[in-house]
Amino acid sequence: MLSRVEIENLPAHELEILMEYGQDLLSPSELLGVQLFIQRIGGMQNARQAIEMLKKLGQ
Repeated sequence: MLSRVEIENLPAHELEILMEYGQDLLSPSELLGVQLFIQRIGGMQNARQAIEMLKKLGQ
């Protein structure tokens, strides 16, 4: 079973493969862990972009 730390240390191409084929390769809880990690990254990236946009609008 993949731990949270193992998931967070996977290279991007492996995460992409797991998102595409994870239902065949992983247990449901492992697949959920991968999906949640990717969502968390996306949320952080979107939040950073929003902050940068607000900074630009404030200038």
